[in-house]
Amino acid sequence: MQRLLLFLLSVFFIACANDQTSDEPDTNGFNILPKHTTEKAVIPNPQDAKPKEKTKSPSIKTVSEFPGVAYEKVVLYELDGRGNHSGAKSVFRQQTGGTKVLTEKDVQAFLKLISTPKSYGNTTAACHEPRIGLVFYNEQEEEVAYLSLCLACNNVYTSPVLAFSESLIPKHGFSIKSRKQLHKIFEEWGFPDEEFSPLFDDGELYEAFLIKKGVPKSEIKEAIKEHKETYGH
Repeated sequence: MQRLLLFLLSVFFIACANDQTSDEPDTNGFNILPKHTTEKAVIPNPQDAKPKEKTKSPSIKTVSEFPGVAYEKVVLYELDGRGNHSGAKSVFRQQTGGTKVLTEKDVQAFLKLISTPKSYGNTTAACHEPRIGLVFYNEQEEEVAYLSLCLACNNVYTSPVLAFSESLIPKHGFSIKSRKQLHKIFEEWGFPDEEFSPLFDDGELYEAFLIKKGVPKSEIKEAIKEHKETYGH
């Protein structure tokens, strides 16, 4: 009997010892502490992470002389002159329906004027209300260059962009001399711009404008004098 009692006690102590070293959950659902391990935890080093590739913003194509690409045909579009902020793309959005195919001879003087930095040097308005637009097409009738021009706001937007245009800011508006040349060119194209800007035009253009409007000569002289006193040109 004593031997049986000793045997049962020894079995009991052995079972308790095994329970204390087990890493399995017990029957009551409690977890015993896990066995000791010599493995080191791996902590990621931020310097080892690969840097994210920077996405490049699309570069703006610039040219020293407009249009800067080969073209087969140039089409002049009459625009409605409504204010917008579409830049050169205004030529596609504000067409009145008036168009004319221009010859190489027709556009030579115009392209030389807008591609010459000395044609600028005046201020511009913040708006853009173009009445003139040009689109250049290649042999496949694809648009390769275009622009919109506003004499009232004294600015032009081109695509591709003229490389020197940014360096002219804030004096990137057409000079008075250039404005007179542009008025003449548009007259020759048959798309005269009848708008006059007291901010950017001088007394000579103002006089021509008043004559077209049918203002009596007796009033024109006084009007020009007042214009010069107000705007200085």
